[in-house]
Amino acid sequence: MVHYRDITMRKEAEEQMKSANRLLQDLSNMDGLTGVANRRCFDETIRQDLVDYV
Repeated sequence: MVHYRDITMRKEAEEQMKSANRLLQDLSNMDGLTGVANRRCFDETIRQDLVDYV
């Protein structure tokens, strides 16, 4: 016996969720008034650069 499930709607929902999370991540790293990178973005960039350096 073989069972098939159509997961098309689930995959679309997952892609929408990933897209929304990317947008939220981008918004959390930018100042809402000026549109430039904020302190959180600076800290994450420095941390990543240190990891890449070591």
